[in-house]
Amino acid sequence: MVMGAPITGFLISSSNWFSGLPANPVTELLQGAMLLVRRALLDFFPSLNPGQTTGQTTGAAAAPYYTDQELRDYLLDLAKKQYGSLFGQTVPVYGNGGPWPYYYLKVDSAVSAPGVTSDTNTQVNGVDEADFVETDGHYLYVAHNGQLSIVRADLSVASQSTVSGNVVGEFLAGDRLTVITQSGSGWYGPMVRMAYMPWQWNPQTTVTVYDVTDRTAPTIVTQTMFDGGFQDARAVDGVVYVVLQRGLNLPAPQYTDTPVDSDVVAPADGPIGIDLKSAYWGGEPTVTANRTYETWDEYVARVGDQIVDLSLPHAYSVDAEGNTTDLGLVVGAGDIVRPHTDDAQSVLTLVSVDSADTFAGSSFADSVGSMVSQNNSTIYMTHDAMYVGSTEYQYTDTGSSNDTRIDRFTIEGANVAWQASGVVSGTLINQFAMDEQGGYLHVATHTTASELVNDTWSTRNDNGVYTLDTAGDTLDVTGSLTGLAPGEQLYAVRFVGDEAYLVTFVQTDPLFAIDLSDPAAPVLLGELEIPGFSNYLQPVGDGLLLGIGQEREAGTPNTHVHATLFDVSDGSNPTQITRQYLTDNTQWSWSDAQFDHHALLYSAEDGVLVVPVYGSGYDAETGTYRYEQLLKVMRVTPNGLEVLGDIHTDQSVFRTVRIGEVLYAVSDTSVTAYSLSDLTQIGNSAAPAVV
Repeated sequence: MVMGAPITGFLISSSNWFSGLPANPVTELLQGAMLLVRRALLDFFPSLNPGQTTGQTTGAAAAPYYTDQELRDYLLDLAKKQYGSLFGQTVPVYGNGGPWPYYYLKVDSAVSAPGVTSDTNTQVNGVDEADFVETDGHYLYVAHNGQLSIVRADLSVASQSTVSGNVVGEFLAGDRLTVITQSGSGWYGPMVRMAYMPWQWNPQTTVTVYDVTDRTAPTIVTQTMFDGGFQDARAVDGVVYVVLQRGLNLPAPQYTDTPVDSDVVAPADGPIGIDLKSAYWGGEPTVTANRTYETWDEYVARVGDQIVDLSLPHAYSVDAEGNTTDLGLVVGAGDIVRPHTDDAQSVLTLVSVDSADTFAGSSFADSVGSMVSQNNSTIYMTHDAMYVGSTEYQYTDTGSSNDTRIDRFTIEGANVAWQASGVVSGTLINQFAMDEQGGYLHVATHTTASELVNDTWSTRNDNGVYTLDTAGDTLDVTGSLTGLAPGEQLYAVRFVGDEAYLVTFVQTDPLFAIDLSDPAAPVLLGELEIPGFSNYLQPVGDGLLLGIGQEREAGTPNTHVHATLFDVSDGSNPTQITRQYLTDNTQWSWSDAQFDHHALLYSAEDGVLVVPVYGSGYDAETGTYRYEQLLKVMRVTPNGLEVLGDIHTDQSVFRTVRIGEVLYAVSDTSVTAYSLSDLTQIGNSAAPAVV
């Protein structure tokens, strides 16, 4: 039944949302009710069952990659599950558009400036991450809101160019600038589309390499468009690695419509046993035709030999006039790794583009793919490997749980290849939940699971840390520390060498310090409980850890964003050195840096720290609502956080860049420069004429 996947997906996501709530009888009752609803649906409509993830994995194979025949058979099997209830069937078509009420498919979603120059705030030194602003110490390269602007350090604009699609990031390597955009929609997550409408949701990602030798006139060297939604990207020494994901575009069965009299009213019981009347407002639905679908044998004869080419993502070269040429499949059978389960319906693809070696008409250097579930992926990369974590839900009649499949891809210049995969319990909160050290992958997860035992629902809601051996073709768990902070959510993770730092939260903020020096036996060294929580952790010197988060004001709904400096030099006794609230006289405040580490600027050379802050609230005397946006400028020292001052801005600043003693604040329409010595404004680009 075609609607099975989205119904099951809805039930899974709902159940896991309930599992994420603090454990209590009400939560368990709600999750139990959701599972009972699903059991009732499966009993009444057995065709909903195909396509669910039950934890049953595919058999072991001699090789990790598909053969052409295996991939063809796998896709045909998925098509049979997805469209199985339609083959050879006749269903009514209604006057306002056809059998749309119940057929749905889920598819994916210069001036020289001496001194310190900031880079993108990244997880791994030397591994660049896609961002909206780059600098070489002389120019700022801003790719945002459909425009590429190159601004000199003196704030004069060297050039402005229009880019198509939504910019998701860029990379600078010498005189080559790689800009990545996505088209199709502003939503970058999974989407739901109608099965038989004349349009389809197919996000596409475009990688454009510019030659910026002449900053006043950047030229496009090569432009390649890929089927699939952008997941993330990294770059090392000018080679860009882009991770894409797209749901399998399985061909729909063909049909023939036979017109009927316009006054025929639909039967009370629809063609699949569901009353369709509730889907219409303003009267009874009128049948205008009977739709008969081709049989399964006819479907296989028609698309069987083409299903791989029709279902998988393609790449296209784009010429100077915008014309596209189909380059064929991004990945074929010999480059796609078999899934762990038998119902993976999304292709995750890693492609490499060497910006230094690109030339007119070239496309991408290498690619490799993996079949995964239809969930967004989490990316972590070292200099020689990329890890991709994908959530896999296990859902049965007696409970639910979630795991994370992790694939390791080897990186050697522009060459990429799959090496190994493994599974850990729970889900990743972000890229910082993975880290490689000494041949082992360290992983932190949050686990939610429920189980029906003796007619009673029990819920597990806790956190854990795992070590996995990266040698060979399997990522084997060598050690773990689980059951941390039961009933609490995982808010932040940071690995520093052989130590892990975790922040969980319900009402207080436990900071856990964990020793991973023995991969077989992770040890909890110590913990610190303080009010509030941190969403983001960053090492800022030997034994120092910075946290950006929030704290609720006692007895009120007011929440205040803060920066906290921890002393973790003694893991058995982590301490709070200081906590600096980042706004004054506001009821609510927050920062982009809580959820986007690229928004934070930190210069390790002298400890300068810049955090964008937003605050709002009502004036206690006048009752007037006020809103402010500012940059909090501080300096990190071993003794605490020294506040250098506030820079209040008229516009929302999405990135800050430092060149010497000048701080550049980048907003949607302009770049403003401030002196770091006294925080006074030096100038503003205000989009002046190109000079």
